[in-house]
Amino acid sequence: MKKIFTLLFALVALGITQKSFAQCTPDLSWNTSGIRPDSTTNLPDGCENIPYSTQMDIYVPDSVHQMQAGTSVAIYIDSVRLLSVTGLPAGMTYVTNPASGKFAKYAHGCALISGTCSTPGTYPLTVITKASVRLLLPFIPATVRYDTVRYYRININAAGGANCNVGIENHLNPTEMGIHSVVANVNENYLQVTCNAPAATPTLFRVVNSIGQEVYSNKVSTQQGYQIIRLENFEAESGIYVLQMQQGNQFKSYKLQVIK
Repeated sequence: MKKIFTLLFALVALGITQKSFAQCTPDLSWNTSGIRPDSTTNLPDGCENIPYSTQMDIYVPDSVHQMQAGTSVAIYIDSVRLLSVTGLPAGMTYVTNPASGKFAKYAHGCALISGTCSTPGTYPLTVITKASVRLLLPFIPATVRYDTVRYYRININAAGGANCNVGIENHLNPTEMGIHSVVANVNENYLQVTCNAPAATPTLFRVVNSIGQEVYSNKVSTQQGYQIIRLENFEAESGIYVLQMQQGNQFKSYKLQVIK
């Protein structure tokens, strides 16, 4: 559908390549065409002067079907490439995996958004992509399609506000793991974890119930130090759970209550 086609271009646009030591890890188990999070979920909020990190995942289909004048038309995708992105909060950068920012059909990829912004506000992103596409008609050659997407945004909340804590990062050793708080959003199915990671590397988050059964697992890229991470696709019934955070041989646990 047209919506999926536009979402696909949006993710690649977010894959701006910057110099950084951090990198995301594509989720090879996710095979739904398009990107996550979508325009409804959008990107998680951040806090003033607190490191921010979140991952977006992509799976590129070979074709996208659109309805035009009552006819189903198949658009075949050969590749999608980033052209430009504007509106990033000062202090934040994007890196992609693959690093080229070019995605071919049936490719898994991801974009890592990270950095620290010192100016609160809402930052809408404007991204432009160029795709090589073709129709399954012998007399129509391959062509290019340019798309501009404006629905992604990053909200940076002021320090001291209801959604931000002041001074917590100063009490955490950047080489030690720690979980400061966990908020479960049962309406949009995600966990917001405020934590400290000892290294910029993939980190495993698991949620287990009161009898030790795993109900959720997600491995995401983190940067070193204090940060806010949004874990998507979390679903659980009301009850008491334990969130486990693991990086290398370091572990941390946090008791979590889910209320629906």
